[in-house]
Parts: sequence; structure tokens; C-alpha cells
Amino acid sequence: MIIKERKFDMELSYLLQLSIRAKLSYDDNEEIDTRIKGINGERSFDAIVKQNLKYGLILNNLRFLVNKQYFQIDALIIMNGQIFIFEIKNMYCDVCYKDNLFYFLNGTPIDKLNEQRIRTPKLFKILLTQNHIGLPFNYYTTFVNPDYKVYGYQVHDNILEYHDIYRIITENSKITIDKYDEHIAKKLIDLQYTDEKFNFRKRINIEELGMGVVCQCHVAKYEKVSNRKFKCPACKKEVNCNDYLQKAIEDIHLIYPMERLNVNLVKKWTENHISSEKIRTYLNTHHKIFKNGPLTFYR
Repeated sequence: MIIKERKFDMELSYLLQLSIRAKLSYDDNEEIDTRIKGINGERSFDAIVKQNLKYGLILNNLRFLVNKQYFQIDALIIMNGQIFIFEIKNMYCDVCYKDNLFYFLNGTPIDKLNEQRIRTPKLFKILLTQNHIGLPFNYYTTFVNPDYKVYGYQVHDNILEYHDIYRIITENSKITIDKYDEHIAKKLIDLQYTDEKFNFRKRINIEELGMGVVCQCHVAKYEKVSNRKFKCPACKKEVNCNDYLQKAIEDIHLIYPMERLNVNLVKKWTENHISSEKIRTYLNTHHKIFKNGPLTFYR
């Protein structure tokens, strides 16, 4: 049972929006590429879990703050009276494991992965202790790309390759969950760190951005196919005027969270595809109107 769905995080959505609307630096494009590989890896893991989990509670993309230290968990499953944490890695190369450290085959240590493998379990243990959560937990570094191998590890190293994942899930999801498991799942969700970080946004003038409304697939902008219909050329999803306007407003809030909504801004953002009257009616219906002298804006 999925208790917390996996979603695009706000920072990645922001970067993908910018990649469609503006010319990004090499580093930004590299970051997007890495994050997309990560999401594809998580989806691959989710597919295995969906096929093989019998009894368990799934919590995805958890974020916590412990002793002023932020950390996140790709996938957590409560099953067999225990907590299983899966740190998902979608590597596009072979790696080796020696003396408790991961290395590329050329001998270079994989620093971020090695640090994460120590840091996350340590902080999660503190979280459990501070909140009197009595379930034992297991932490697995999980490699989901079946085309590449991990060399040198032993069973007790808690490293999973693609073909190991279904076995761990199947063997540990035979026992039904109980009320305490459900209580712990809810408690972990309540303990999440939810404050939004504004510092990932870049200083970009609106005049530097391409206008239009980006589809939820984050690949392309919607195109107008009739007076009442808009269609994404990438995923073929169709939306009506109201859904199109709502997505436009979500885009504006994502890129410029402090910007005041007004008819002219929304009209510009939607590339004049929708009349001022229609936009004003939508804003009056779904948002609260404010007046500051001659200025009218919405929240």
C-alpha cells in the first residue's frame, strides 16, 4: 500500500521549466540530466515493488531535519515488523565495493555515495530515538540499472543489485501489517521537513523567459488546438481552458513565488491564447481580489 506517493520535487520542476523557457548553463543542464536519471531509477524500483510487494506500507521521497541536518530518503517500506530504507542509484557504469567504500573501476572513490551511506542511517537512527519509534531498520544501497554491475560486495554489506530487489521485497512482505505499523507510517509522514527552500531559484527577469504553459510531463508547452482545448505535443495530454489557466498560475508561482497575480501577467504568460475577460472571470472565481489604489491583483 502506498502511503506517500512519489512526485517531482519543486526544485526539479523549476529546473525543467527553465530548461524549456531559457538557455541554461552547462552545469544546470548536467544537474537536470542527473536528476532525470535518478527519477527514472526510482520509477524502475517502484515497478519492481508494485509487482512483488504483498503486505507493506510504502513511503516515497521523505525529507527530514535532525539536529539541524537535512536528509532525504528515496523509498521507505514498513514490512515484516521492520523499516526498510532503499537508497536508489541509477548508475550508468560498473562500480566496485572495497573496505566499506564504493569506487569507480578506475579507482576513484564515489565520495557522495560513500558519505550518504554513513550519514543517512546515522541521522535516521537519531530520528527514531528522538521520537521513540521502536521498529528496527535496514538500510540498502540499491542499484537499479540491470546493465551494470557492482563488484566486491558481500551479502552482509546491504547492497542490492537489480536482481536482488524482488527477493528482498518478496521475502519480507509475507506478513500482514498491523496497527502499530500504520501508526509509525503516519508518524514518519508527520515528522517530515516541509519548509520550502527559496534559494534554488535563480535571478531571471521575466523578459528573459519564453512564455507559455508547460505540461505536467515537463517536456513541452501546451499548444492551442481550439478555443477551448490545449494539447501537449509530447505526451498528447489535452486540457480545457480552466485547467490551462490553473497550470499557468502554478507555473508563475513556481518561478516567481512572490509575484502578484494580475490579468495582464496571466495573459502574457498564456501567450494571449485566452482573452482578458476569461482570465478575469477565472481569477475572480478562484482567487481573492485585492486593490491597492488603481492596482488590482489576486492571491
